[in-house]
Amino acid sequence: NAVLAQIGRMDTLSLTEIQDAAAAIHAAHNGDPKRTVYLGGSYSGYTGALLAARVPGFYRGIVLRNPVIAVADNAAMSDIPDWCWAELGLPYSFDAPPALTPEIYKKMWAASPSSMVDAVRDPILLMLGASDRRVPPPQSKAYYSRLKAAGKPVQCRVYPNVGHPLDSVEAERDSFASIARFYAKSLDDSSH
Repeated sequence: NAVLAQIGRMDTLSLTEIQDAAAAIHAAHNGDPKRTVYLGGSYSGYTGALLAARVPGFYRGIVLRNPVIAVADNAAMSDIPDWCWAELGLPYSFDAPPALTPEIYKKMWAASPSSMVDAVRDPILLMLGASDRRVPPPQSKAYYSRLKAAGKPVQCRVYPNVGHPLDSVEAERDSFASIARFYAKSLDDSSH
């Protein structure tokens, strides 16, 4: 079962499948390697952030909507903390939530895009709901600040009074326009 196979390998299995599929499209000459972009939200935002660090230069632009960036931070702040534990194959009890020990934090940090900022090269657009309780925005804001400080190509859009789905009329309108502008610039940028 593909879902059960994912448990304990959240930072490798999906990532490998996504990248293998993109590489196969390129190998079959069914896609232009100079025009490959990525868009993902929540967990697929997480995989997009990992791809930015693990295959730098492959994607011309990466859009991340409310991505999980720091697994331990998400475990401490999310309305579904058990997800972070379960995805890494760690036990979780709702009756007695486990402590975020240094050993657990180390495992979560190793699986976090936040630990890989230095490897990022591709342009990134972060899109965050200021009221997101599923993937609270402080982790993405910190990621943005670290990327910016390192001189990486990054932009961030924050939507006030909007939660995880980014589903207000204004957030949806701005998202579509921002994504189109971001990809147009990323695909046109000859320095990338």
